[in-house]
Amino acid sequence: MIYLSSICLFIYHIYLAKLEKKQAASSHHQEQNHIDKVNSFKHDYKGLLLSLTTYIEQNKTKEALDLLASITDYSNERLKDESCKTIKNIQPIPVQSLLAEKIKRINALKIHYSLAINKDIYITAIATLDYIRCLDIILNNAIEAAQSARNPRIDISIIQTNEVITLTVKNNFEASNKVDLSEINKKNFSTKTDHQGIGLYNLAKITHKYEHVVYSISIQNNLFVLELTIALE
Repeated sequence: MIYLSSICLFIYHIYLAKLEKKQAASSHHQEQNHIDKVNSFKHDYKGLLLSLTTYIEQNKTKEALDLLASITDYSNERLKDESCKTIKNIQPIPVQSLLAEKIKRINALKIHYSLAINKDIYITAIATLDYIRCLDIILNNAIEAAQSARNPRIDISIIQTNEVITLTVKNNFEASNKVDLSEINKKNFSTKTDHQGIGLYNLAKITHKYEHVVYSISIQNNLFVLELTIALE
């Protein structure tokens, strides 16, 4: 009986090992598949926006409007989870698509995150391209910093009141990385190895074009906090 029990236990452990290996392979496959979808999503949107730019440059208004409608349908098809429903609250579509791309990347990197947009918001008080560049810089900075943390997390909120639209991005970071807030906006400053450190420097250059656009950087409760505020004229 003891011998038989030992054989059964041995077989059980072999079964568990195979099951764990199969689950790990499946998890890796799912993660790789998700990353591939992110890259495809990014590539598709670049193509759509390039086509839209071409139509506008050629004064083909009807074709541009038709493509905008198709991009909206495309977004509705691709973006189905709760965060993507939230993303649909912000316009114009190029801002929406960039935010969606970043959320997909955050998901692919398994970074915990939250996203809040308090109402239907349309960014008009700053050039769309400039807002996209600001959003891209801020989120790239947060993603890169959070990746070094033990339990990476990013919190994103876009809140509109009667007076302002405020983008707030909070992220944790590796505790050993010393951040000098007095140096952080300077060109080539970076806490990351082999990094050019021009993101926040460029953010300063963009925002200085607008008297009603300001940003602030702080560290609160071991979180890096960046706020971009647009005063509504």
